[in-house]
This record gives sequence, structure tokens and C-alpha cells, in this order.
Amino acid sequence: MNRLTKHQARILLPAVVDDEASEKEKKAFFEYLKHDPELESEYYSTLKVKQLLAENLSRKSAPEHLRKKILHRLDVEKQNKSLKTGKSSDKKFDESSTLKSEWNGVLKSGLRYAAAAAVILMITLMTVQLLERSTESFNEE
Repeated sequence: MNRLTKHQARILLPAVVDDEASEKEKKAFFEYLKHDPELESEYYSTLKVKQLLAENLSRKSAPEHLRKKILHRLDVEKQNKSLKTGKSSDKKFDESSTLKSEWNGVLKSGLRYAAAAAVILMITLMTVQLLERSTESFNEE
């Protein structure tokens, strides 16, 4: 990976914090951070927020009805694969197309939740940065 731009590094930030970036991407990201103290500060702030959330919010298992629904959807997807290879009847095809539209609805609602979580995370990060800046200015006075 070539040298990153500020925009590319900013896009990589969440993936690096969540340890989802490849080794090549991480290397390029940390190389970029050596030359951008502002993004480096944002990186460490984001790590701190993630750490605080992990310490203060416990993980919970998915409710049983949700687990069953997901397993059912996975079975439907397996059936859809067999449809694509031509191993099923027309009756199953109609049923799977209905289930596909239901699955699309579930994905869309999941995307809404993910977007809402992203907005909350960004607001939290901005609040942390504002608090750091206000604390710095208070200390200077």
C-alpha cells in the first residue's frame, strides 16, 4: 500500500481501532500517523472511548427468538444456493423469493441500527475531543 492521504487514513481509523484492517493497511496507517499529530490524537481518543465502552458496558447474548430467526434465515440462504444450482422445484422458488424479500427487510433494519450506532459513536468522539480541548484551555488559564 502506498503512502496514505489524510482522507484515506481517516477512513482506515475505525478499521484499525477495531483490529479489522490488514497488516499492510495498519503499517501504512501508523506510518501516516507519524506525520499527522491531529489524527494521532483522534486515534488515541477513539481507542480510549472503545476501552471505556468495553469496561463499562457488558456484552449480552442475543435473545433466543432472534437466534432462531437468524438460523432460519441461514437455512433459507442454503436453500437459495441449491436453487441457483437447479436442484429445487418451482414451489420452493416462490417461497424463497418471499423469504428473500423478508431477508432484505431485516438487512435494511440492521443497517439502520448500524448507522445509528455510528452516529452515536461519532457524537461521543466529538464530545471527548471537545472536553479535551476545553480542559487544555482551562489548564492554560
